[in-house]
Amino acid sequence: MPWLLDTNVWIQYFKSHLSPVRARIAAAKSDQLRTCSVVKAELWCGSYRYLKSADRRALVNESLAPLTSLPFDDAAAEQYARIRHTLEQQGQ
Repeated sequence: MPWLLDTNVWIQYFKSHLSPVRARIAAAKSDQLRTCSVVKAELWCGSYRYLKSADRRALVNESLAPLTSLPFDDAAAEQYARIRHTLEQQGQ
C-alpha cells in the first residue's frame, strides 16, 4: 500500500539522521512512497529560511526525486477539508 508523506513527516526526516521516520522511509521501497505538489511547495518555502537555502533546496529535491508526485487539485482540496473537519471534531 502506498504512503503519501506529508510535510510533517519530511520535517522529522530532515531533523535527524537518527530519526525513526528516516529509518522507516529508508526501509520502504521508493515505489511505495508518494508526495504531492502542496508538500513540495511547503518544503521549498521552508528551505528559504536557511542561510544555505540553495543547499537545503538541493537536499529537498534529492530526497523527493525518486517519489511519484501526486497532483493536488480542487477535488483533493475538498476531500482534505472534509477529513480535517472530521478530525478536528474528534479533537485531533
